[in-house]
Amino acid sequence: MASFHRSRRHRRRKSFLRTFAVVLALAGVLGLGLLIRGTGGDTRQFADPQDPAMVQLLEESRSEAARYRALAAEGRHDSPEAIQALDAAIEKRRAFLYRTGTNDWVEQRELDELERERNARRIADLLAQSEENEARAREAREAGDPEGALEALREAHRQIVELNRLAPTGSQRQTARETRLAMDIAAAEAEPLHHRSMRLEEQARAALAAGDFTAAESAFLQAHDLQIQINRNFSRSRFADSQRAAALDAEVASLRAASTVVRRDEAVATAEQAWDREDWQQAADAFRVARDYQRQINQEFPRSRFVSIEQAESFETRRQTALGKVPAQRILNRLADLDRALANGDAAGGRRLADTLAIDLRAFEDEFPRSEAIDADVRQRILYLSQLGDRLGTIVELTRDQTLPVPGIHGVRLARTEVSQALFEAVMGANPSRQAGPSRPVDSVNWNEAAEFCRRLGWALGRSVRLPTREEFLAAAGQPSVQELVDQAASRDTTAEGSRPVGSLRPNEAGFHDLLGNVAEWLQPTNSDSPVGYLAGGSAADALEDLAAVPVNEVAKNNRSRTIGFRFAIE
Repeated sequence: MASFHRSRRHRRRKSFLRTFAVVLALAGVLGLGLLIRGTGGDTRQFADPQDPAMVQLLEESRSEAARYRALAAEGRHDSPEAIQALDAAIEKRRAFLYRTGTNDWVEQRELDELERERNARRIADLLAQSEENEARAREAREAGDPEGALEALREAHRQIVELNRLAPTGSQRQTARETRLAMDIAAAEAEPLHHRSMRLEEQARAALAAGDFTAAESAFLQAHDLQIQINRNFSRSRFADSQRAAALDAEVASLRAASTVVRRDEAVATAEQAWDREDWQQAADAFRVARDYQRQINQEFPRSRFVSIEQAESFETRRQTALGKVPAQRILNRLADLDRALANGDAAGGRRLADTLAIDLRAFEDEFPRSEAIDADVRQRILYLSQLGDRLGTIVELTRDQTLPVPGIHGVRLARTEVSQALFEAVMGANPSRQAGPSRPVDSVNWNEAAEFCRRLGWALGRSVRLPTREEFLAAAGQPSVQELVDQAASRDTTAEGSRPVGSLRPNEAGFHDLLGNVAEWLQPTNSDSPVGYLAGGSAADALEDLAAVPVNEVAKNNRSRTIGFRFAIE
């Protein structure tokens, strides 16, 4: 136990001695620092300013300064003698101040003035030399000596950098010139690389045209790497071009994808041949192969110009269209059966067929969602007819035996009356009329709504339905007299009720009601894309003598009012 206590006292003594030594060392360092700080850190032995040697040095500096100013006053400030005198005055004055350690502000101010004068002369010399070197660079470039031009530009830039270091004020600095010279140097350094890259690209395209894909890939890759080097090292030059680098990269990727592209195109050719001979299974199989190759290109060569998500989707659409050709034809055959039933007035049979077709269409779309074997118009027809329900029978009844042949025009039948509100609502599921009444003509419809009614009515009747042409309307209307119109037309002179129920007045000689008066009727325009259409026959708001002229006017297709309706024609 005693031994343990002695060891513990020994360790404490050693720890104390180490701590004491550290404190002494720190104190020594601190004392030395204070000593240096007190003396300013300068241990030189300064000469006495009154020492004859120092007095002589100062006088020589003053003498040289006076000589320089005398020469400058004579206009010889750029002469070798003046420059020599100025340099001597500055160096001797510096030596005097340094060796004596004096802080005489008068001597220091005169030294500063002398140095400013020398700097001003140096700045002017540097600017002139830089301009001379820049001119030399232009001459070398025009002479086809790019190395000489680059050397001269570098020297011109070095001189401007030194000028800007010496210039005391912003007005004397040539910052913009320094930047421009730096850019010119970058362009001069990049130009040989650019020309080499362009030559390699030309070689690559020539090899590509010759079918040497290996050589083309190698040349494109070298051209790309040189452009990347230019973009990285000379980004401020006019030869930096990130778009070109990307395009060259795409060329390399495209060449690497070329073999897959060839196999894709072979599969497409096989698919097209099978399509032409209506071998739908082979066409579908070949389009599947083409789709898979396109997806491989998209995944493995994403930077190639052959990348196309749309192309892969197009091949899949063609595949599904081919596979759907046979079941689509079955649907189209049943649709023809539906049209025949409706054309014969069999609403009940048509409704059953429409319900079956809707089920078949949903199954088809579930199996072939991208198929184009059934076009959008057919899909709309089937869905529309299946949703009509009992309205299909109403439409058939309201239109049964309601058309007459147009005098002098073969193959066209025109509705005896204007479209009633009851028929319009059965076909369209809505009634926009402001003069309400199921037997009254529909009103307040624009041209597009009338044309859509005809399209849907054609689906419901299994026939081709449209608006009448101007020729057909005029042929059906004839040339009635004012007296004849008294019994045939609802006009401002014969009714104060606005429109009357369709067919309630006497028909004209051809058997048609209300071609004149009641509501004006939309006609088919000469150009279906035109923003204007025809309104014919006038309305109950017109005078009888105006109706007798069988008016036909052009109006905007989006026009709608309580005096506008229509009738339909069947081919």
